[in-house]
Amino acid sequence: MVHPVQKQIPLLEMSKYLHTRPLVCSPLVCLIYSGMSLSYTFTFSAHILFLLWGMIYYFCEHCSNKTEIAMRLFTALRLEDQSLRLTIQEAATSLATAYKGASIVVLKDLEALLLENCQVEQIEVRFSAVRWATTLYDMQHCPSRYICMLGASDVKLDIREMALTGLNLLNDERQSPAMTVDFNYPDIVEMLNYIYSQQPKLLQSNDQSDGKLLFSSKTFLAMIKFLMKCFEASDIPDLSQEDPSHSPVAKMCVVLEHAMSYEGSSELHALALKSLVDISFRQPKLVSSRYANRLHWLRTLLSHVDSDARESAARLLGIASSALSSSAALNLLSELTSALDPNHPSRFEIYHGLLCATGYVTACCLKESYIPEELVQKVVDILVKVVESEGSTLASLAMESLGHIGLRCVLPSISRNSSAAGVLTVLHERLTKLLSENDTKAIQKILVSLGHISWNELSFSHLKIALDLIFSLARSKVEDVLFASGEALSFIWGEVPVTADVILETNFVSLSQATNFLTGDAPLLDSRNFGKRSSCEEARTTAQDEIINKLFDTLIYSSRKEERCAGTVCLVSLTMYCGRHPKILELLPQIQEAFSHLIGDSNELTQDLASQGMSIVYELGDASMKGQLVHALVNTLTGAAKKKKAIKVHTLSNFYLFMRSSIIFYLSIFA
Repeated sequence: MVHPVQKQIPLLEMSKYLHTRPLVCSPLVCLIYSGMSLSYTFTFSAHILFLLWGMIYYFCEHCSNKTEIAMRLFTALRLEDQSLRLTIQEAATSLATAYKGASIVVLKDLEALLLENCQVEQIEVRFSAVRWATTLYDMQHCPSRYICMLGASDVKLDIREMALTGLNLLNDERQSPAMTVDFNYPDIVEMLNYIYSQQPKLLQSNDQSDGKLLFSSKTFLAMIKFLMKCFEASDIPDLSQEDPSHSPVAKMCVVLEHAMSYEGSSELHALALKSLVDISFRQPKLVSSRYANRLHWLRTLLSHVDSDARESAARLLGIASSALSSSAALNLLSELTSALDPNHPSRFEIYHGLLCATGYVTACCLKESYIPEELVQKVVDILVKVVESEGSTLASLAMESLGHIGLRCVLPSISRNSSAAGVLTVLHERLTKLLSENDTKAIQKILVSLGHISWNELSFSHLKIALDLIFSLARSKVEDVLFASGEALSFIWGEVPVTADVILETNFVSLSQATNFLTGDAPLLDSRNFGKRSSCEEARTTAQDEIINKLFDTLIYSSRKEERCAGTVCLVSLTMYCGRHPKILELLPQIQEAFSHLIGDSNELTQDLASQGMSIVYELGDASMKGQLVHALVNTLTGAAKKKKAIKVHTLSNFYLFMRSSIIFYLSIFA
């Protein structure tokens, strides 16, 4: 029975205080509960709702072993008038606390209730279902995480964000510190088995699903990201003794293949392919053998509209070729190079994919040592012709592929005008022109490729060409270009903390992205733990001397702030990526002196990098070096005399910037 309005108002006022008087609440709870039990069509008048909300905490202590009240509330959310749903939703949210710590049987019953209501038409019902899933269950609970995956594609922003929070997938900058702590993710096997149980069509091959997505693109995106977190956190057992087709890795591959259905978004396809690359690095034999039989599928993906998807497909093609016989791998490489014929122009996406795949497959064949030298020379000659004839975008991609080949071997000389010459000698003029253009992405690729080509280079004359091309951009004002220059110099210097396998067989992008040293919290990388490459020590030592002379005699103490900035970026890169190299350790006093001068530069980027560089030097140095560094900083702060090369702080604003960087460094070393 619903009371008239004049009787509802006093009840509303009384309900605010009823939860503080259990003896009064007890009979009212029973009355409301019995009324709700009469029929699912029970009408929630305003005062009943407030009475229910006011007595939630009493219910928490006496009725948390029953699921009927939760069922009635979710039913009311579906059936009641829109004007009452928000109030019921608030009551349902509060009621969720009643079930925290409930028995396993009750929580199991609630799983089915929440799964049933997480995708209904009413917004309030979906909101409450996701809220309950994230409130009642921890991160290791598979059914509730599956509900969050479904909620990640909701049309309402607040539901999506709540679901992503439950999966720990919100962007880092939008998460509070409490959200960024370590999570105990579900076991990958249990999570995959639950997903398979909810969507049995995953057991079918992707070819049998008519190309239709089994989940929405956003749900698939959240699912893959979360599964990869579970995969990284789980200890995948040795698979050599079990049937690979039933392993968790194989099941994960099936999920990713279903995500590649034609209805999926480009973002989803790129993520699925990148995830396959990540999995292959953990389980290379299983993944390479699986996709060695699906080369046609991978080749079709080389023309994908998304550039990241094309590049990942090319990586996978290179990985899969390692499981081929030598004749099959060489045939694949021949097919790729023949498709690069300039007399038969292709769509840009196809040409891009072919260029990427040519580099990765050639590098793989070189790793397996079954590619003849003549074929390597032919591939290199084709790629050089692409650099010479195509625009900046395709030319930079061809250089990138040359760099990938250079990570495995010294690039062979090529014939031009009846004489043989090194690749960089032939391309010197062309690369100079490309680096003078305004295509930042192309310039970055070319610079990094120069470092990769120099990885195994034995001739100083070729290294000198690479150095001249890199230092020709010393006056660039584009930060990304400067960082790419620093990375290229680090490869030329030697002993960077990555291997060729990491660069070619993972989703490696750059040294700067892998370490993120500008954040100030990146760990130092110890190159002693990584394999060394073959090189001519004399040529390498001469190149290192050339770099030192250019940095300390020209750039770092230049009167032009752009050159000082470029020198700072390069010096920080060398100190960060090659910091354990004996020559860098020997130069630490000189490097520390340079950074102490640059910390007062008028350019803010130069200051910040100098401060970061001083922190790195402090970590690299021994106890004596650390004492010298602190002493030098104190002298600088107190105005002690500097050498003539010192860069003076001319203005009051520059002085403030100098003090800011000095304080940042001071805090970093004593943190």
